[in-house]
Amino acid sequence: MTRWFPRFSLLILAGLILFLSACVGDTVNDNRDPEDGDDPDATDGDRLLPDGDSDSDFELLLPDGDDPDGDDPDGDDPDGDDPDGDESDGDMPDGDEPASAWEDVKILTIEAPDERTVVVRFDRDPGSERAERRASYGLDSLLGALSVASVVYEADTSTATLTSARQKLGVEYTLSIADGDDIGPSEVFWSADERNFWVTDFSSQSYEDEEITAYRRAVGQHCVIYVQDGYAINDAQSLLDTFDDDIYPTLTDLLADAPDFDENDKILLLALDGQNYYGGYFSSINQYSNATTMSWWGLHSNEMDMIHLNVVTDPQSFPHIIAHEFQHLLYHGYHGFTEEYWEYHDEGLAESAINAVYGENTTAVQFFQWDPDGLIGDGLSLAHWRYAEYANYAVAYLFWAYVAGQMTGDVAAYADIFTLSDGSPEEVNTFLQTEIGMDLPTAYQRMLAAFWTQADSGLYSFNGLASATVASGPTVSTGTTSLNLEPFAGALFKLTATSVDYPGTQGADIRYLGIDGSGNIDETAPFNVQGGALLVANTSMDYSGWPTQASGPDQPAQSRAVFKAEPPVSMIRHLPTWTNPPPFNPMRPASWQAWRHARFMKLGR
Repeated sequence: MTRWFPRFSLLILAGLILFLSACVGDTVNDNRDPEDGDDPDATDGDRLLPDGDSDSDFELLLPDGDDPDGDDPDGDDPDGDDPDGDESDGDMPDGDEPASAWEDVKILTIEAPDERTVVVRFDRDPGSERAERRASYGLDSLLGALSVASVVYEADTSTATLTSARQKLGVEYTLSIADGDDIGPSEVFWSADERNFWVTDFSSQSYEDEEITAYRRAVGQHCVIYVQDGYAINDAQSLLDTFDDDIYPTLTDLLADAPDFDENDKILLLALDGQNYYGGYFSSINQYSNATTMSWWGLHSNEMDMIHLNVVTDPQSFPHIIAHEFQHLLYHGYHGFTEEYWEYHDEGLAESAINAVYGENTTAVQFFQWDPDGLIGDGLSLAHWRYAEYANYAVAYLFWAYVAGQMTGDVAAYADIFTLSDGSPEEVNTFLQTEIGMDLPTAYQRMLAAFWTQADSGLYSFNGLASATVASGPTVSTGTTSLNLEPFAGALFKLTATSVDYPGTQGADIRYLGIDGSGNIDETAPFNVQGGALLVANTSMDYSGWPTQASGPDQPAQSRAVFKAEPPVSMIRHLPTWTNPPPFNPMRPASWQAWRHARFMKLGR
């Protein structure tokens, strides 16, 4: 008896333990709510502790509080579905609860309200801890990646707001989300829906900066268009196509590669309210860093390659204005700031850019023919620039068209003219002697003769690069007997005489050409002018102080030649005076002040 009782007692005790274990197991199964997703994989040995957040008053924990399958050694994931600890209860999403993984989340909307912000709205709440994990977000493009500095998440709207490095304007970015092997959604978006720009205040005496807000309107291969807030630009896509298909490829192939200061492979076109100050303008300020421009001149830079376009300008003129200003951008990108700057070189080529893209620049040709202010007829100098006077633009355009016609007979010659270092008279003089066998003063005088005669070929022709009505060039004012001509200036006298000789009162560098009624040129005195005109020119290369010389011929000129054409003179008279302000160069503030003064005088008539 004594020996059997201990064994019997042990058997009874073992049976009691088995009975109690079975009861406990039934309790676990009866109290577990499979809808909660609590722990269907729990094994024997689990303990029950109150949790207060489910149908059961208990949750399953190992004795040490760890995960039963070892996936969550730090105890943050009781069901093993979320080893990173983002999901505390392991519930699957039912529309109101956080998603179990990024792969279950979709992006509803994505936008970049400005150049340093990306806003993403998800179709469900991925959980705050997951959504705020900065390393999960990647921003990339064909031009490189952007870093993400911070993430702010709003669970109520399932919206994450990312602060990024500065986005490049006109670039499409891809947002990709991943957390290790948990690959989430990705989506593309355009950079910076809105952006603040520094622009020049033309109403201020010193052309001070002002800041405007503009929104992205269209993006193309070579251009992105932003429009000032509160304004619109009609048919922006058509304008974009014109730039991409016509202006950009033609001028970059012909003149120079476009600069890319902001490394976005695009030119920014900013359409803004320029009132009646300009049609468009280019500012070299924007192709330098803001720190540099503020340090040197106290002016802000947008740090990009851009052109300004006035939204209140006649939209039909936009393509020509953009071609003109884009040449300025290329010119500065190629030449930079030079010790000498000659407007007849840069501005003449800007008008020639219109010729290269769209064919003959008829605005310049008609203005030259009409000469509404009489400046050309009374001997306007090619190289001594008069601001806010489109007459100078027309003269410079026709001069380079003549040179190109003599060189190659097409616009290809503009490339060689463009690459001259600064276009100074001395440099151009040497260039012309090499290329076409004549000096600068001779080339200018022959250009004036070519416009009058409209010969098809030869030294007195444009060889197809400019055309006008024969004998329609501007002449001096009625009754004029002599002009005081600056260097690189010439004029046509209509006279009653059939031939003219030098009067002896003309300056030392004055040279004549006779043109008869059939367009024949007489280069030897006495000069045949029967039915035609006498062409006088100052051939001096001494332009220091722009001294003048008397032209002769000391005979009164007859009535001026009149060119009849459309559009009306009132349109030609005023529009070009403000369409093209000089490229803004802070190293030459006097030129802008001169332009401003001349513009107000012009429009104040």
